[in-house]
Amino acid sequence: MAGVGSDARHPFIVRDCKAWNVHWCIHSHSPFFMIDGLTAHNSEYGLWRMNYEGSASAGVKFDNISVDQNFLPYKGTRPEESEYPKPLDPVDDLPPFTVITNVSHQAGGTLLVRGTTSDNGDVKRVLINGAAARATAKNFAQWEATVPGPSKLEAFAEDVAGNVEPKAHILALATP
Repeated sequence: MAGVGSDARHPFIVRDCKAWNVHWCIHSHSPFFMIDGLTAHNSEYGLWRMNYEGSASAGVKFDNISVDQNFLPYKGTRPEESEYPKPLDPVDDLPPFTVITNVSHQAGGTLLVRGTTSDNGDVKRVLINGAAARATAKNFAQWEATVPGPSKLEAFAEDVAGNVEPKAHILALATP
């Protein structure tokens, strides 16, 4: 693939996907495709014309699939869940990405700062002006922290693999 697209260490990952009332649930001709949690309900096809070569899947659940759960694979056979994530060897070598989504002024001059963080692995922590944020959703997908009311907020994250966000989200606040 000449360096373009996914590979065994950087597969295209579908996580915790839910599909209801669809024609085709998932269709991928891409190699190095990983499914980590898929629930499909009331679909004609579950996995449609999949390329299973160099792919892995776990946590796939089907309910009320009217035609076929695994229709006409494009290449290979559906991998065994017991071997997951093999034949892939995924690695987390990308840093997380953080965004401040809301700032509210609180009593006593503090700020309630909320945001979101995304990563291809597990997030270890999110810091806002050096203060630890509290996860309000799994893996810091949503978080919040109360900090003193400065004129500038700086938020960044670190993941479990040790990758640190190289460029913090900085938000300059107007003085009330």
